[in-house]
Amino acid sequence: QQAVPMNFTRNSTRWSGTLTIPSTGRLLSVSVDGEPLPVPWINECDNEGKVRDSCKLAVSENISLFDKTFPVDVMTWPNTV
Repeated sequence: QQAVPMNFTRNSTRWSGTLTIPSTGRLLSVSVDGEPLPVPWINECDNEGKVRDSCKLAVSENISLFDKTFPVDVMTWPNTV
């Protein structure tokens, strides 16, 4: 494992933190200041909080740090749109 600094900027708001990168496998979750990174609403994900495979496949965001790129997996979906 390796801990590296991570900077995330959205709408002129910037968060800084440390991200631990596993030597193998994938990241289980990513959070900034303890809050999960939001994913914009898309039709493939319903508003009942259910995470279907079609929802996971529709999210193609990833996080790149140094020479590693990690996919973002949808673990939960908000109950409101």
